[in-house]
Amino acid sequence: MVHCVWLLSIAISCSVNAMPPSEKVVRVASIEREPYAGQQLPDRGMVNELITAAYAQVGVRAEIEFYPMARARVLLETGQVDAIAPIRILQQSSERASSGEFDNLATQYRYSSVLPGAQQVLLKKKSTVLDVQTLSLPGAQPVRLSALRGTLSIPSELKKLNVVPVFVAEEFQQLGMLALDRVDLALMDKYTAADLMVTQRPDLIGQLDFLPISEQTNGYHLAFNPSLSYSEQALAWFEQGLDLLAESNQLRGILNKHGFFQRQLADGNKTEIVIGAVDIYLAEQMQQLTDEFEAAHPHIKLTWRVMEENILRTRLMSDLAVDDGQFDVIMVGDYEAQTWAKNHWLVPIDIDTNTPEFADVLPVVRDNLLKDNEIVALPLQSETSITFYRKDIFAALGLTMPDNPSYADIQRLAAQIIDRDGQRYAVGFRAKPGWGQNMAFFTTLVHSFGGKWFDDDYHPLLNTAPWLDALEYYIQMLQRYGPPDPENYGWRENLDLFVAGKLVMVVDATSAASRLFDPAEYSHPERIGYVSHPTQRTHIGSRWYWGWNLAIPTSSRNKPYAQQLAAWLGSADVNKRLLAKNPTPIGARYSSYELNFGVAQDYAQFVLKQLENDLPHAGRPAPTVGMQYVPIPEFPAIGQQVGLLIASAVRGDISADEALKRAQRQVEKIMLDAGYFERTK
Repeated sequence: MVHCVWLLSIAISCSVNAMPPSEKVVRVASIEREPYAGQQLPDRGMVNELITAAYAQVGVRAEIEFYPMARARVLLETGQVDAIAPIRILQQSSERASSGEFDNLATQYRYSSVLPGAQQVLLKKKSTVLDVQTLSLPGAQPVRLSALRGTLSIPSELKKLNVVPVFVAEEFQQLGMLALDRVDLALMDKYTAADLMVTQRPDLIGQLDFLPISEQTNGYHLAFNPSLSYSEQALAWFEQGLDLLAESNQLRGILNKHGFFQRQLADGNKTEIVIGAVDIYLAEQMQQLTDEFEAAHPHIKLTWRVMEENILRTRLMSDLAVDDGQFDVIMVGDYEAQTWAKNHWLVPIDIDTNTPEFADVLPVVRDNLLKDNEIVALPLQSETSITFYRKDIFAALGLTMPDNPSYADIQRLAAQIIDRDGQRYAVGFRAKPGWGQNMAFFTTLVHSFGGKWFDDDYHPLLNTAPWLDALEYYIQMLQRYGPPDPENYGWRENLDLFVAGKLVMVVDATSAASRLFDPAEYSHPERIGYVSHPTQRTHIGSRWYWGWNLAIPTSSRNKPYAQQLAAWLGSADVNKRLLAKNPTPIGARYSSYELNFGVAQDYAQFVLKQLENDLPHAGRPAPTVGMQYVPIPEFPAIGQQVGLLIASAVRGDISADEALKRAQRQVEKIMLDAGYFERTK
């Protein structure tokens, strides 16, 4: 037993010699290290899913909780946890020895093998004149190289150069120093750097070169306290489990799920074409056509990388940010099609748009995919947002849903539906943080309450009355009438409760009906009602339009073959074959609504009518065109940061007013860094 006394906030730990518990359990203190570990990441990040899976291979349960780094170290040193992760092997630097900040971690802990995923690279500004072969500046000037303080070692290939190291505390500082020309090179993890660019410094996308290095010295590990008798066994279990994951190919599956890939060498003389796809039903159907395409193109091998939407979006942006060439054909939404094409990140599709086949595409879809009379992406499916409700529960309660409900109607109905004791929840709005999750819905809510993201000069307007009114309504509805912990619910989780009869109203995309009208998924389609998306003060921008499309990124190394695949998968013939297998209408073409949808036939005509009335740019004053997004490169970073603050307000951690004040400051900084306006003196 470990006894600890805390006095005046000073932890005094006694001698530790923890014994293994009767049950095989390893307690891990996880540290926030996005994109590898984070409470907001799927499965709490790749590292934590990997740790859980590795221990499970040998019959050990991993208990993982998040802590700040300093707290995690105290817990490990006092035996209250068995390991901390992810952590680099750090050494004590002379300027920090007196502070004891690192206490020579390299010798204090016992470390696991390097966790897969991380990859060191060198970053430089494209405008920096530097010989990339010798990594030297003109006139033999010393190269200023930034690295994290405590970095175990500078790769040997850099030590031979005329390098002046500049140590910093955080990776984000390295990007800032590069941008301001305070350093010439930065030694960073590739995925961390790319994700920081996507989520915090989108102004740097396309401005940096990423240079590979052969020696990898600063990966992440699981760290154990060698003074604990249990640590050697816990480390051995992890190493054994990690080997088993690698042997069974489960390790690659975990890495792929979180978007950490390595290109595989194709067999023989085949060229590998990599498709980045979102985990929706249509992507599954497209994968089933792999054999057909490869048979017609024997020189090509297709590799599918299917990811959750937020991960896919980040990985695609990361790939563009570092020009990594990880993908050849990608599934993108309308936001990416418009914004990325404008920034020349997409290759135009080589097809003739003056054909009956292209005229078959719905106008709302066609307008979003054309740029300068060139098509930048081929449509796969389209959706708008509506209100779903359970007709059987409405009938049992004697309630009637209006054809065109207001948000006041939704609130009035919710008060009559809610029954927490009976686990019947009234309303489901997307509340999981992410610009494609809570912010997709919340942006339409703000529009409906009369607000918008920016004024005509791109100054943010998040501290205005419509935003506050919308957020207070959103919080009240979710806390009073939504399921417990609503910030954990996105479209998928809401749909699960809706199908189970525990959630009565859901405002979400028309494509959600792919599950509701699929006999394999749900056997009572007659219980499903649907009406228009709610409105409040205005109908302009009060519902969203979205489509999934096929595109070719400029970073692709195999553009000619990518053109062949995209043109085939996005053709009207293949698209119609795919959609014929879908029990509900999700098509982007008029002809796709002529299919037989059985019990969903009336629903198909309802969706078509909604899409024909969808005009994303109508009535939305520039620059805030679009419905659930703003078509600027910075919006994913803005949506992600604001989405986290909105989720914090829903959770009750901060007030609605404070959330919007912080959001206003964050968005102002992003737009200022991107050069949309100058700092006010």
